[in-house]
Amino acid sequence: MAGLFIRRGRKELVGSCESVLVLRDGAIAGQLTGSNVTEKGIMALLAAT
Repeated sequence: MAGLFIRRGRKELVGSCESVLVLRDGAIAGQLTGSNVTEKGIMALLAAT
């Protein structure tokens, strides 16, 4: 099952998702799964250049 969340709040994603695909500037920045779905992990993918 999949869902699409378009959110600015990362805490909601961390608490409700097993897997997160992070998009930045219209491209896939990375994917986090399982215990790697953390607010810090999401921020790292958003900040990567």
